[in-house]
Amino acid sequence: YLLHKSKCHLAVQTPGSLTVVVRLLYCCVAACREPKISKLVRQTVLKHQPPSRKSPLHRVYSFYQPSSAEGVRTGSVATALAELPPGFHHQYTIIEYECASPLYQSSGSTRRTCLRTGRWSGHHLSCSPVCGKLSVNSLSLTQTRWPWHTAIYHHLPDYHSHEQTWQLVCSGALVSQHTALVPAHCVTEPGQRATVQTSDLRVVLGKHHISDLRDSKRLQHMQVSEILVHPSYDPNMFNSDIAILKLLHKARITEFVFPVCLPHVQGGEVTTKQAYITGWPAADLHDPSPDTDSEVAHTGVIELGNVAQCERQYAQQGVPISITDNMLCGRQHPISSTIVCPAKTGGIVLLPSDSQMRSMSLPEHRRVEEAVSEPSWELLGLVSFGYNLQSCNPGLFTVYTRVANFKNWIERNSK
Repeated sequence: YLLHKSKCHLAVQTPGSLTVVVRLLYCCVAACREPKISKLVRQTVLKHQPPSRKSPLHRVYSFYQPSSAEGVRTGSVATALAELPPGFHHQYTIIEYECASPLYQSSGSTRRTCLRTGRWSGHHLSCSPVCGKLSVNSLSLTQTRWPWHTAIYHHLPDYHSHEQTWQLVCSGALVSQHTALVPAHCVTEPGQRATVQTSDLRVVLGKHHISDLRDSKRLQHMQVSEILVHPSYDPNMFNSDIAILKLLHKARITEFVFPVCLPHVQGGEVTTKQAYITGWPAADLHDPSPDTDSEVAHTGVIELGNVAQCERQYAQQGVPISITDNMLCGRQHPISSTIVCPAKTGGIVLLPSDSQMRSMSLPEHRRVEEAVSEPSWELLGLVSFGYNLQSCNPGLFTVYTRVANFKNWIERNSK
């Protein structure tokens, strides 16, 4: 209750239907302090609505209630609504909440009522970024902007100018506002588990073209505060080839920057045979024009292959390997209209919803129509390694880190 000095009135109805109004200097008013909300939450305050629900006992008492001729009736004394200071609401006031942007999803109570105890019903509402939501505006998925696809830059020496320069070296995936996933080999010294300096890394979000001039208004250049390499990472066999980059500042959620969903469960069998892959094309030093197709992140369709077939192909190339449970094998699918060579510059593998998977057998223009109907996309894999990097052969297998096997580790270290 709020002890309030204001225009409080006590209205008393007498037996002769005469209403006497007494103004009080101070009165106690049943009120609730308005809950604090973030800028991401929008609220609507509804009018004071006393409950109309009555139990069966109310009907019994009303039957035996004396008439007005017998004196002042029970319950005939009422307190008029007083004007409350800002930030307070009367008992039974209802506030409705919603996230201010469709890029966010709510958790908590979307409707809260001021109770007689001075507390609000329900729970505090918060808004967090929606994951895996994709809006396709282009005519082809090969030109789609994947808002979680990140560009990882290293501060490396330029042997031509003898100076340090930032070079795009691999792809990553934004999984929260302050966390990106990358292959461990991308952020460690060659053949070692030792990480590079965080100051030598940059994560660029909102990027679609190799040239920053094309995306300058949408880009977010993020510094890295910490690098967490999976404890089981083997730099020789590339087993558990995954690392977490913690960003120094939270990413700003926009139409062009928001996270991808992690797999629903830890581990489990991979039943899908097809997926999408997107990655950065190899830099063409002879054609620096930002208008060429090679200057745009490319997306293609891959088929996940049989492990034995994958190992056999590597052995035939003189590179005997063993595919562990933490790896997936894939190569370009015949239905893909875009040639993607992920072993050159890396990439991320995306698993669409069931309806999107069914649409992959359709012509490409119809695949786009089907894909936009389902907003949920999961991160299936990260490009780990391949071979024959000098020429792009769609028939060669690439090995990917199987992200689902690390779901618990990612979530535990992303808080």
